[in-house]
Amino acid sequence: MTYAVAAPIAMFGGLREAYHAIHARLAAALHALGADAALASDRETADPPDRPGPCFARSVGGEILVGGRKLVGSAQARRGAAFLQHGSILLEGSQEVITGVSRESRAASSATTLSAELGRRVTWDEVADAVVRAWGDDCASPNLHQPPPTSITLFSNPAWTWRR
Repeated sequence: MTYAVAAPIAMFGGLREAYHAIHARLAAALHALGADAALASDRETADPPDRPGPCFARSVGGEILVGGRKLVGSAQARRGAAFLQHGSILLEGSQEVITGVSRESRAASSATTLSAELGRRVTWDEVADAVVRAWGDDCASPNLHQPPPTSITLFSNPAWTWRR
């Protein structure tokens, strides 16, 4: 499942504060589902990599971990006085393909999934509802949580997704 938050930087006080605040709300949503989600402390931040690598191979301060393993991967981009934070919550599956493609041996062992942590299949709708509840009044608009239009169905087709 992916998420995105776009806002003025000043709304959170700074980029690092935004990163932590967004993850705190996502962790609250995951807690409501039964996951023992915690934010990695800044002291747990691994040394910056000397090259880019798979998102789930390393954690940095403020990211969401369960049992020391990364459950949510996120990135931020800044444009002027605004930012976009986008990320993924691993519901099920594994990072084995990423490990093979990237040759990053830690990619699979450093990540976990919500289904694995809860010992049951977790649905997209279940997580989406928990995230909306965790954001509270900020997501009160009834238009924010609507099914995608039918024109979007091509994105769920693996043939379209993997055609490149």
